[in-house]
Amino acid sequence: MLKIKYLENANPELAEFVSFEFKKYEAKNGVTANFKQFNIVAEKYNTIVGILSGRVFYTEINIDEIIVLEQFRGEGIGRKLIEKLEGFYEDKEFETISLTTYQFQAFEFYKKCGYQLEFIRENKNNPKFTKYFFVKYIRTCIQKDQNTQF
Repeated sequence: MLKIKYLENANPELAEFVSFEFKKYEAKNGVTANFKQFNIVAEKYNTIVGILSGRVFYTEINIDEIIVLEQFRGEGIGRKLIEKLEGFYEDKEFETISLTTYQFQAFEFYKKCGYQLEFIRENKNNPKFTKYFFVKYIRTCIQKDQNTQF
């Protein structure tokens, strides 16, 4: 009999199962996810004052979170975290950096950092939860051979 369970936290065994099956499916389709999670940390006075966390996969870099402690906001730390991310990946094989943010978060900040608004998912019940999807193209044209470009 089939049982389906909801689990709050994944354990190493489940993570290994997902990784193995995902890699097997990728190989079958001739692609590699090159999945990696990362963190970029800003420290001041030997204390973490900001962090950018994300992941890379296929040709995309995804920013999951940017957090700057409230007392250090306005000092350009968030922008410096993004600049570090962009600099780290500028010569790699990635094409885009993507992220999402809610209306009550950092919509204007990402625009100032050069990210383009790609899509809005409006929340009619609570506008604070309207979700904005941003992208920055960091590698727009890769020549595959003499005649084919994308």
